[in-house]
Amino acid sequence: MPKKGDVLIWHGWLAHEGTKTRNPDLTRKSYVTHYTSLDAYPKAHMYPDAFATQRLTHLNGGYVFDKPWVNDAKALPSWR
Repeated sequence: MPKKGDVLIWHGWLAHEGTKTRNPDLTRKSYVTHYTSLDAYPKAHMYPDAFATQRLTHLNGGYVFDKPWVNDAKALPSWR
């Protein structure tokens, strides 16, 4: 069982899922990151014109895309 501060890494094709939070006071915060090749990145997870309009961040040889379903990325916990 993972302990506080542990890092979990698994293959992207491994089926994984969490269970419903029963007690919000006992849940842990987590930081989830996915790495993939640009060719394998789901097109539905980026704006169709992401490169033309620069709706992305290019950093350290990789890309971070704005998600179409996020209205205010600055409100996400990762921006705080």
